[in-house]
Amino acid sequence: MTTAFFFAPSLTWRPGDATALTVYGHYQHDVGGNSPLPALGTVYPTQFGRLPVDAFLGYPDFNRYKRDQFSLGYEFEHRFDDRFLLRHKLQYSNIEMDYRYSVLTGLQTDPVTGAISLGRSIQHTHDTASSLTMDNNLQADFDTGPLRHTLLVGLDHTRLDFDSYWGGDFTAGRVDVFAPHHDNRPADPALYPDQDGTQYQTGLYVQDQIRWDGWVLSLAGRHDRARNTVHNSNDGSTTRQRDSAFTGRAGLVRLFDNGLAPYASYSTSFEPTAGADANGDAFEPRTARQIEIGLRYQPSGTDAHIGVSAYRLTQSNVLTQDPEPPASNPWAQVQTGEVQVRGFELEGKANLAAGFDLVASYAWQDSEITRTNTAAQLGNRFQLTPEHQATFWAFYTVQGGALEGLGIGGGLRHVGRRFGDLNNQIELPSFTLVDAALSYDFGKQDPLLAGVMLRLNASNLFDKRHVTSCASLTSGNCYYGEGRSVIATLDYRW
Repeated sequence: MTTAFFFAPSLTWRPGDATALTVYGHYQHDVGGNSPLPALGTVYPTQFGRLPVDAFLGYPDFNRYKRDQFSLGYEFEHRFDDRFLLRHKLQYSNIEMDYRYSVLTGLQTDPVTGAISLGRSIQHTHDTASSLTMDNNLQADFDTGPLRHTLLVGLDHTRLDFDSYWGGDFTAGRVDVFAPHHDNRPADPALYPDQDGTQYQTGLYVQDQIRWDGWVLSLAGRHDRARNTVHNSNDGSTTRQRDSAFTGRAGLVRLFDNGLAPYASYSTSFEPTAGADANGDAFEPRTARQIEIGLRYQPSGTDAHIGVSAYRLTQSNVLTQDPEPPASNPWAQVQTGEVQVRGFELEGKANLAAGFDLVASYAWQDSEITRTNTAAQLGNRFQLTPEHQATFWAFYTVQGGALEGLGIGGGLRHVGRRFGDLNNQIELPSFTLVDAALSYDFGKQDPLLAGVMLRLNASNLFDKRHVTSCASLTSGNCYYGEGRSVIATLDYRW
């Protein structure tokens, strides 16, 4: 998928030092067209080798993805005095997606020739969703004896409406994976109503940040009430669901004069989930709890910092792809009972010399399915969760001379092995990608061009073939990652 157009204007008006109003919006148009591929030929080699990155098993004149989304909103804030600050936000968003795709199932291998084939059908979905979000809060800064408080009290509300249409034709026959044909395509299927629904969520929250002699204590609490209504047009059923929850967060950090800052935190969360599974049952809200301890260090007088942390995250009702979706809804999702992830993260950033910046990070995570309706999945690793990930980036900006304003950088992204499915039958290989960037600040050479910046960013510079997801051994649910991508950007700030 490529972004064909993106526009995001914003304007801030300050009638005085105490008041600011920012109006913003964005419009984005994405287009694309791809085809799923089988595990044989992508993750696993065959006697015919591996499939090229441009392999296409669907119909070039049918497979298409188009997405249009826009938002419009504003943020208003007013400081009454040194103690009270009022904030108000309102945003409307809309997204429309039209997806014409091929579904590949029933993988077979010819016992004589070894030819690999899949059953092929065509399907069409058209989804729309719109949301209105409002957030109001009042901040108060005050002291109680030796304690300094930053107290925040707020109320937010969100309404989400979604509507889905679907159509399909299952008469497309079979396709040879390594010698695909694209003729005899069925006519475009007619679209019919599938699901529609409305979701409301209202939350009341309070947070207090308390400072005392190098100690910072953060306490936060939130109460949410949510309503979810889903109508299934296929059988005429309507599912209604009401949920409420109290969540909170507590964190403590000690700021030492030498730049050390050890900390610990505990938090819980609640997130209503729009939509329903293939049976029309509305999704349960997703909940989570996390405990984290860590240490940050920023040497005094330097532009560098390093952080190390360890955490344990437990999530319930996590959405995943349905391992046995119905033919009429191959993208159906189900909720896994409970997933626990233990992790360790190390990150650092440093300015080693004038204009020379380094950023590096490493993450280790151990995921485990701790509760599920499918006994065989209990104790398995969660899908698409690599045990190891790492990034490295270096960037240098010329500080003087005829090349002043020129910047050049490069880096690596590594994603370790992970399982593509909840049954842990498909292990995806690790991959390392190379990225690069060039920039030029025209204002460094000509003051009349101050604010003009040209950037050139290249992702996956060497066009490395890699598999990002693969959920089935017997169907076409595998995808290659994005190949080389080069984007040029010209900015002007005034």
